[in-house]
Amino acid sequence: MTKKDFFRILIKFFGLYLITQLVYSFISGISYLFLYLDDLFYLISFISPIVLSGFIAWVLIFKTDQIIKILRLTKNYDSAEIKLGNVNSSAFIKIGLVIIASFLLFTSIAPFLRNTILSFKASIQKDNMLDEFLTTFDLIKVDYIEWIVSGINIVLGYLILTNFDRISKWFFKEKVEVKKNEIDQF
Repeated sequence: MTKKDFFRILIKFFGLYLITQLVYSFISGISYLFLYLDDLFYLISFISPIVLSGFIAWVLIFKTDQIIKILRLTKNYDSAEIKLGNVNSSAFIKIGLVIIASFLLFTSIAPFLRNTILSFKASIQKDNMLDEFLTTFDLIKVDYIEWIVSGINIVLGYLILTNFDRISKWFFKEKVEVKKNEIDQF
């Protein structure tokens, strides 16, 4: 693996992380968007960070070679290769995807189950004096936004975990197409 491949993988991971954060902020912000639909300042403050983050994520994922050239990340090293034995860049992508998917699953299961149980409890018990007392202090209130976001995180984590091989091939699809075009020119 060359140093350029290492930086390419690292930059694409930052792009993938930014996309996951973009999804979270979009889902949490869309619920408030309907409340302040007539407020132009809120619309601009909601849409502009999402567009900017989406653009940065697109650049990080699809324009990694240009970023490496602009920042001169491959200059001034003693050797051009990183010796890792049998580990290639595809293995790094797979390991990173498994870590990201596991993080999504493990951090989302507890809030999802808690909100599911609270919602189920609220639908069964309607006239309990203790529940009214606890609800006034926000101790057992169902957070629907957190419930939806954690459910989406579980689905996303599951999809990444079951399809990490396809996703890793997608990351290197652009690199393979460039090499095929170079071969066709000769």
